Amino acid sequence: MKKTIIYLTINALSVLFLVSCNNEEDSFLKNSSNISPQNEYSISFTYLGKEYSTSYMLNDDSTAIFADKNIEEKLKDLSQIPNLSTYLNKDGTLAFFDNIESLKKECAVPTTAVVTKSATTTESNPLVTFYKDIFYQGKAWPFEQNRTPLGPTDKAVIMIHKLGKMNDNTLSVKNNIGFSITVFEDKDYKGNSLTFTTSIENFDAIFRRFNTNDGTIATWKNCISSFIVNNN
Repeated sequence: MKKTIIYLTINALSVLFLVSCNNEEDSFLKNSSNISPQNEYSISFTYLGKEYSTSYMLNDDSTAIFADKNIEEKLKDLSQIPNLSTYLNKDGTLAFFDNIESLKKECAVPTTAVVTKSATTTESNPLVTFYKDIFYQGKAWPFEQNRTPLGPTDKAVIMIHKLGKMNDNTLSVKNNIGFSITVFEDKDYKGNSLTFTTSIENFDAIFRRFNTNDGTIATWKNCISSFIVNNN
């Protein structure tokens, strides 16, 4: 009789242990289920001559989980720079600088700008065209080159914040001439900036900064308020 009771007790404990393990496993799966291979990305960049590269995953709430925590901390530090300037290389990698002046010096971006103005609907070869949607779709804002470029002391720029619906409303751009284009977060060419010499089919795929307050990644989607076209 005692043996029977002992066996029953052991079996009951075994069942409880299995249930407990299963519950813990279910909890782990629930916590991990919002991460999938489809949400895995990578970022490669340089800062002050040092190269960094890591993969990261995005949760359903858009928070980022970086594989390399040291690089995550570096991105947090970079995000605190008030006028962080980014250069987009043709291979998709990024180079970060403390300000636009440092970027121009390091990347040999010319200081003389080409004056551009809003193109008319009859002009077929604009200098640069911004689009409302990705892949150069939707509403288009084309700009042509002025007849006479001005010197570096002149404000040879376009101020998007004066152009109505185009402000904070662009997702792609065609760089038809291959000139250096610098776009800014804020009006009057202030805030974070992005410089590139190619066309960009999706600004939402370009890293802008790491939001330290909520752990999400900010891109260049719908956040351009002014830009400069440089004469290469």
